[in-house]
Amino acid sequence: FTGYPLDDPFAAAAERAVFALYARGDLGKDAPDDALTIEKGALTVKTPRTVGGFSPQSDGRIVASPLAVTLKGAKAAVWVSSLTDAPIASSKRLLLTHLTEMQRSGTLFADSRADLLMRRGPGPMVLRDGSAQIELAVEKPSAFKVYALATDGTRAAKIPTDLKDGVLTFTASVRGQKNAQYVYEITRE
Repeated sequence: FTGYPLDDPFAAAAERAVFALYARGDLGKDAPDDALTIEKGALTVKTPRTVGGFSPQSDGRIVASPLAVTLKGAKAAVWVSSLTDAPIASSKRLLLTHLTEMQRSGTLFADSRADLLMRRGPGPMVLRDGSAQIELAVEKPSAFKVYALATDGTRAAKIPTDLKDGVLTFTASVRGQKNAQYVYEITRE
């Protein structure tokens, strides 16, 4: 984490997505004209190897084909990046991030809207509880497995998946078995 307060998913998403979008060139000169759009506070990213966005509504929806997300309980940033040179739909290995609002525990705001920070908390980072129903259109969806990852990148838990009209579906939830979770490996095995 950087030194600025990560009190909303947009700021944290920007920090974590910079590699896929800029360092490897997903938003480079060959990116589609509509690769990055902002409308009514919502952000959408659509490139061949990274798609997703941010919804300012706790019950919002993010649609960036081949990804569709329905949020529940917290506004969030959700995106998926191919971990291979292939586009998302045909990649065998993907990384999905579901990031809700976060802040250090013990942070004090002037009012319930949390518009004015009075004191940054000394405690560890905490994430707002929320979930996201993920729909991902990939080749051979029944061959994919989804794993929640620990912060060190190791697999923490296998996530149940389903098929809905030939699309891979699963629920990304901040409530992990032992700790908060927000990063998922999606792999065709």
